[in-house]
Amino acid sequence: MPDNTPVDQILVGSNIDWRAWPIVGPPKISSRFESGLNHRTLLIVSAGKQYVLKIFESPAPMAIAAQRWAAKRGLAAKVVYAPNDGRYLLMDFLNSEELVASEADIANIKAIAELTKALHEEGINQTGITCGYFNYRAYCEQYLHCLLYTSPSPRDRQKSR
Repeated sequence: MPDNTPVDQILVGSNIDWRAWPIVGPPKISSRFESGLNHRTLLIVSAGKQYVLKIFESPAPMAIAAQRWAAKRGLAAKVVYAPNDGRYLLMDFLNSEELVASEADIANIKAIAELTKALHEEGINQTGITCGYFNYRAYCEQYLHCLLYTSPSPRDRQKSR
């Protein structure tokens, strides 16, 4: 069932102007996802195309950098728009099924190992964000947590129909 909250009310309340986004027309809220502690996540639609809008409670440039890094490697949805101040993130919507343990085969494990190696070699500093000690485990846990809210669960997809 679509959310009846006017999208302008949410965007204006968060000081977001959708006209800066590279989309065709005004967005409408399709549904809300259960969100994390520091953000709200909405499924929005513009001209028949679905997007995920993640609005952070405080700027989250590291989360946006993680999304871009993973998208560049085909692991996550493409970042459509993110302002320089890191307050929110607009991504393509990926309508995919949840990964179950039986699908974790050797090829997937090798791919994850290669990506972890690439992350180690490139580091987050390639995005322009400077950080001292970099905790790869925390970075990956944060990214995996973000992935949980990028694509809705089958239960959430049923609610939005």
